[in-house]
Amino acid sequence: MTSPAILLALAIVTVLSVLGFGVLLPGEVRIYRQLASGNPDSGVISRIGMRNARLSGLQGLFQLAIVVVMVYLRWPAT
Repeated sequence: MTSPAILLALAIVTVLSVLGFGVLLPGEVRIYRQLASGNPDSGVISRIGMRNARLSGLQGLFQLAIVVVMVYLRWPAT
């Protein structure tokens, strides 16, 4: 049986991957396309940018969580 810490690490990595490649990257591509268009819509750019900024903060928290799990795996509680 896999340890709960390993399962937690896999879950966090899955969330980070889905968040990064499924939400943040397409949002950045949409921003780029708006900026490259002949008539960029600043409302769309700011809305997507703010959403990506909030989600980046959430991603940072998950990155800290994965570091905590890695430390726990290195020095397990006895």
